[in-house]
Amino acid sequence: MKILVIGGVTGAGKDSGEEARVLKKTMLRLGALIASRGDEIVVCSPFSDSADYYILQGIAEFAKESTTAHPVVSIYYPAIPAVEAEFKKLVSGLNLLNVHRFPCMPLVGEKPPEDLQHAWLFAQLNALDLSAGVIAVGGRPSGSLNLLFHLADARRKPVLPLTFLRGAAQVHYDAKCWELRDLLHNDIDVLGDPSSIDRVPSLMETILAGPHGGEESTFFISYARARPNEADYIETLLRRRGHIVYRDEEELEPSAETQAEIIRSVQRASVFVALWCKEYACSPWCNDELEIALERHKKGLAVLWIFCIDDTRIVPKAARGLNYYAVQSREEIEGKILFLLNKLPEHKANNLSDRIGD
Repeated sequence: MKILVIGGVTGAGKDSGEEARVLKKTMLRLGALIASRGDEIVVCSPFSDSADYYILQGIAEFAKESTTAHPVVSIYYPAIPAVEAEFKKLVSGLNLLNVHRFPCMPLVGEKPPEDLQHAWLFAQLNALDLSAGVIAVGGRPSGSLNLLFHLADARRKPVLPLTFLRGAAQVHYDAKCWELRDLLHNDIDVLGDPSSIDRVPSLMETILAGPHGGEESTFFISYARARPNEADYIETLLRRRGHIVYRDEEELEPSAETQAEIIRSVQRASVFVALWCKEYACSPWCNDELEIALERHKKGLAVLWIFCIDDTRIVPKAARGLNYYAVQSREEIEGKILFLLNKLPEHKANNLSDRIGD
């Protein structure tokens, strides 16, 4: 398995000496750990302010101590003389046997500085395409890493951001924190703790494996047609995790306007999601759906999630005493959805126990 390790100092004006010390210590250890597992390491920079530089040294130290292991390293870098000279000097001093160098011709000239940044991004993109996933640490927020992380998302390449140096890795973590929590659970704290670097390879395996498996759930999203954006976003979150989602616009048959069809569709779902708002409260169809869901919830046949997406008070008497979730932004919606998904096995077990008791 190929793992791209990328990042470095942040240039954020903090104690640069301490930052460099932490970077060196953690990346030396991480390089040795990845090599000991037999994974192939992919790097892009030969300079001493990069994570790559110390990763290579950590690999070399492991190889020196092992009589049987021969770590494999792939290097993708801009085909610029100064960069090639640095890599040649670094690799020759490490005495690594299995090093594959891939100089990438920049799409533009070496100057001005923004052109050089494009050259680095082009090399990093080549490295990304050949890797299973990315471990990122630090990195200048104004550099090419932020764009690289966006491209990784588009290519479905998982990124594990180590945040103890903050920088570009922290920016990516902030954008993906709920998704990472969904995968890593209590292990999420490892990402910000340099003393826990030994656990990073196993966390990389976890995010490469994707969302946890198990019994899939079926969802019905009940929403007002005049306000579809929140429903669109929740559908994306659920489908991305392998769940089946029904919505009256797309999933129901042509006879969906009939009450019988609404009942049949709601009864397919093990989880009913109501997006309560002013428009929902004024819709007879939405209220019919919610009434059916409330009855199923009472019988333990379905889980009911009510999201209040504006300040409208909940009207149905049977729903007023239930737990509901006030959400005002996409970040709040995502956080609550992931929290509730983790709770689903517990809800199902409780429902089954109640039904057996009856």
